[in-house]
Amino acid sequence: EGKPVWSMFGLLIGGLLNFVLDALFIKVFRLGISGASLATLISQGVSLIFLILAFICKQSKLTLRFSRGKVQRKQVLNILTTGLPSTFRQGLIVLSTVLLNHASGLWGDAAVASVSIVTRLFLIAFSVCLGIGQGMMPLVGFYYGCEKGHLARKAFCSALISSSVLMLL
Repeated sequence: EGKPVWSMFGLLIGGLLNFVLDALFIKVFRLGISGASLATLISQGVSLIFLILAFICKQSKLTLRFSRGKVQRKQVLNILTTGLPSTFRQGLIVLSTVLLNHASGLWGDAAVASVSIVTRLFLIAFSVCLGIGQGMMPLVGFYYGCEKGHLARKAFCSALISSSVLMLL
């Protein structure tokens, strides 16, 4: 919708709140991993509420309407075929995280915390690489549309090399 600041604040609020609540619940209230889980749940809920406010406060081009519309089979099929691969991918990520936490939990809270730290570090690098790739795509499209294939290849190669180096590090 051309309003990245709104979504950025929604994610930032949740991330910062999670950071503060983690410290509070783990260190002050001594809740350990349970406190970290509770902090994540609360911060994700606050982010959700903030982002839903975009619809309630008319900050979005889209509106939420709960009317009795007729559901068409073709629309449902389109939604499912578009969303199911992403749903399965996310589901597998959740399943692997649960299994990893369960396996590391056998060695105590310190093992679960260290796995969480390594996962976060990986996600930081992955997010940067994802940003490089998403930033590269409009450039490649623009150059390709202008029939400047050599610049499109150069942008692609630069993104590929920088992401590969970052992931190797």
